[in-house]
Amino acid sequence: MDPTTAAAAASPSSTTSCRPRLYVHGIPGAYRDSRWDRFHMNAEPFGEKVAGAAFLPGFPASVKLWNSGQFSTAELMFQRALSHGCRTDNASIADLFFVPAYSGALRASPVSPGENCVVRVPEERVSGSALIDRLRGVPAAACNGRNALRRGPPLAASSGEGNDGAADSSPCSVLEARGGADHILVNPRNGAYFESHPFAELDYLDPRLGAALRLAIEEPARGRWEWFDHYTTNNLYTGVPHVSMVHLEHDQLAAAPWRVQHERPQLIVGAFGIHGSRTVQRLRSALRRSCQAAASSDCFFLVASDVTNHNRSRRFSWEGRYEEGQRSASTIQAKRLQPELAPDDDPMWITTAKLYWNSTFCLQPPGDAVSRKGVADSLVMGCIPVQFHEGMPYQWPWHWGEWVHESSVLLDWNHVLQGKLDVVEKLRSIPADKVAAMQRVIAHNAHRIHYSRESLAGIPPGPGESHAGRVDSEHDVDAFDIILRRAWARARNESVVRAGHKTQRHDGLAVQEVADTLRREPLEMTGYCGHASGSIGDCSRRDGSGRLGVIVEQAKKLWPNESKRSLHIASVDACAEYCRSRCETCRYISYSLVTQTCEWYAQCNTSILGLHARDYSLWHTFRTREVPRENDFE
Repeated sequence: MDPTTAAAAASPSSTTSCRPRLYVHGIPGAYRDSRWDRFHMNAEPFGEKVAGAAFLPGFPASVKLWNSGQFSTAELMFQRALSHGCRTDNASIADLFFVPAYSGALRASPVSPGENCVVRVPEERVSGSALIDRLRGVPAAACNGRNALRRGPPLAASSGEGNDGAADSSPCSVLEARGGADHILVNPRNGAYFESHPFAELDYLDPRLGAALRLAIEEPARGRWEWFDHYTTNNLYTGVPHVSMVHLEHDQLAAAPWRVQHERPQLIVGAFGIHGSRTVQRLRSALRRSCQAAASSDCFFLVASDVTNHNRSRRFSWEGRYEEGQRSASTIQAKRLQPELAPDDDPMWITTAKLYWNSTFCLQPPGDAVSRKGVADSLVMGCIPVQFHEGMPYQWPWHWGEWVHESSVLLDWNHVLQGKLDVVEKLRSIPADKVAAMQRVIAHNAHRIHYSRESLAGIPPGPGESHAGRVDSEHDVDAFDIILRRAWARARNESVVRAGHKTQRHDGLAVQEVADTLRREPLEMTGYCGHASGSIGDCSRRDGSGRLGVIVEQAKKLWPNESKRSLHIASVDACAEYCRSRCETCRYISYSLVTQTCEWYAQCNTSILGLHARDYSLWHTFRTREVPRENDFE
């Protein structure tokens, strides 16, 4: 039985006193990463667990540490949504709608929504509009004068209870009733443009979703951030924290690790590899050199080896200049307090936990992107994050924005690279009272970064408590509770709703028209003819080919300025028309909205169309169409 179906039978009954009421769409498991995918893509939120007190001095005895994957936010939120105390299986009274469709795997290139067909397994073909159709198949209690955008038979009448408004005579879906503003989608990755279409059925940026809340583990750049590569988040996303290595249960809240006061014998630790863009590698190398040049009691650094330990990530080995006989008394004390520290034997996440628990400052340089899982891990372990990119303090504004500057240190990465800043000396010079103040802020607020193991909203209220009072308790909320609060407030913002309706009515309708065209194409023509020329191509060659850019919108002019090196095709039919009227040797077109491409060919063997992936693209989602010409019938 599918997890959504199985959980539905046990879903808690919702009442008006429990808000926001959360509805989980019944999306089949094929729309999510499989267990194998989660294991190999570092996307399992609750992997291996160990008792932290077994190797961390002073760690709460009842609390476990978890090997939580870097890209596991979507899977964790899905599990939390299924067990949420305010979950309802009655869509007509729901305040929010969770869409359990996500993937951490990189399977596609940049996206244009409304793709046609993808071959997931040989016997199963899934339409790119199938997910949208499923969401539109859930009727709304009231439509606020909005007509349905869906194709096919009309929606069934809603039999829900507790309508917040009068029912409209024109039925629409819950996706359209409020312009998608009350829907939540989670991208488990950073939300870069090329990560927004993990498979042909799912496009996080699809305008048919309207103003849906799109979550990712990185906050988009606000203003002019200096960055080192192309790995930047799309502006439609809202950044939420990475999943950390701590997941408390309701009876462990008083023993949260970030609130424990204990001796931290190490001043600074760094646990990261030397990878990323050239500038990032230079920064990380400079931090390593600075750490290695300091006394080992001041700074320990671990560098990634080439040895992997299945999905428990990379092993590490110590980097230091001190031989055993030259170690200082403070170093020996640090070693005694970490009696099981064995980086050559421990998996990375356990070694990292030991380091973060025993250190005051944790170095957190950027990597492939601005945000780091290490920041969330260091905060829940009570270690002060030291950041180096101007965009890092802007991450996770709903969860960290109000207290980030009082709980972290931001150093100028340019000064580090230019040799103007000694990181170890700078951190050593911070007054003890300021360090203690930062630690108190973390102790008071780190629950906002942490995702608990179970829904706190579902805990039965104590004597004299209501559900609302329980959830509003200062330290009972976790990162998931904050997301639901913010999402509900956003869903009630009428300007967001109006923007969602406008997007669905304009861009969404254009995408739907293209998707409808693709549905009418014969399935046997799935695939591409060959490797077309990267430019428009030479239409005078009998073996010619070329590539045109596809734009999913109703263009005012079919053909852009002739002086441009590329043409933008507004629809599949426009691509075929170009073939007929503008290119004398064109006989076939292969097109895909996933890759925003229409290719033309003079020759094509349609019996062996290409289906394999190339260049991280869903080229097997291409369709090929033979374009008849007048002289073909002579």
